[in-house]
Amino acid sequence: MRILFCLFIFLSASSLLAQDSEVKTEAKAPATPFLPDFKVNVDFLHYDFQGRHPADGNIYGFEGVTFTSETSTFTWMMTPLWQLSLALQYVEKYAETEFLGTLYKDRTQGLGDTRLSTSRTFIDGTNIYIASLGVSLPTGSVGEKNQYNPAINYPYNMQLGSGTYDPFLSLMGIKTIGRHQIGLLGMGTFRTGRNDYGYRMGDEYLAKTWYTFNLRSWFAPGLWLNYNHIQRITGQDRTFGRNLFVQWYHSPRDFWDLSFNINSNIKLSKYISLKGLVGRPIWQESKNIDNVQVYAQWFAQVGVEARF
Repeated sequence: MRILFCLFIFLSASSLLAQDSEVKTEAKAPATPFLPDFKVNVDFLHYDFQGRHPADGNIYGFEGVTFTSETSTFTWMMTPLWQLSLALQYVEKYAETEFLGTLYKDRTQGLGDTRLSTSRTFIDGTNIYIASLGVSLPTGSVGEKNQYNPAINYPYNMQLGSGTYDPFLSLMGIKTIGRHQIGLLGMGTFRTGRNDYGYRMGDEYLAKTWYTFNLRSWFAPGLWLNYNHIQRITGQDRTFGRNLFVQWYHSPRDFWDLSFNINSNIKLSKYISLKGLVGRPIWQESKNIDNVQVYAQWFAQVGVEARF
C-alpha cells in the first residue's frame, strides 16, 4: 500500500491564519523600554479528507483519511520586531486504502519533526512584512512499520518525519485597510542529505494569498488560495524499494485549493487568549503521475496562547 496526504498546503495555511490575527499587535513598537517577552502556544489541529478518484487502472484508492496534530510553540520576543521560536509536534495519521478490492486501515502516531525558527518584522505604513528562516529537526520517526507486513516500513507519507535536517524560509506581506486585510506568502522547504533508510523527501514550495474581513476579533471570515509544489523523492526506502505502487512519490506533485474560513481570537485576560479556526475548501485540484485524488472535507484548529 501507499498513503497519500495533501497536508502541507493546509497546515501552512492554518498556522499562517493564526499568525495573521496577532501580527498587527506584535509589530507595534512599545512606548516604554522593551523587556524580554515570552509566549507559549498550544494548538490542536484536525483535517478530514476523502478520496475522490482512485489511481489510474483502479488498482488502489482511498476512502477516509484524517490528520491530527498537537503543537506546542515556545517563542522568545528578543526585540519588538525579532522573535525566536521552537515548535514541538505530536501527530496522528489515519488512512483507509482500498488495494485490489481489499480495504486496509492504517494508523501511525508519535512525535513529529521539531521546528526551530527566527523571524523579523518590517513595518512600512499600513504594510507589514515578515521574513522567517529556520530548520526542521528530524525528531519524527521514519521507521514506522506496516502492520500487515512488519518486515517493511509504511510508505513515505505515513511516516512521522523526514529523517533529515531541512532548512526552510518564508516571506509574508500583509496590508490592512480598515477591517479588510489582504496578504501574500511564499515559503520553501529544502531537504538535505538522506535519512537512515536511504532516501530524501522532495523540496516543497508554497504560494498563498488571502483576504480576511475583521468583523469582530472573535469573528473574521475570509478566503485563501494556495498553490503547493512538491518535488520527487531521491533514493528509496530500502525496506520496500521502488515499485509501481510508490511511483507517485518519485514524481513531482502539484496541489491547489480555494478555501473559506472563519478565524477567532478571544482575549481572556491581558496575558491569555483563545484562538479558533474552522474552514472548508470551495475548490481543490491536484496533479500527479497516478491521477489519484484525496481532498479535504473540512478542517479546524483550536488553541490557547499565554504571555509572560
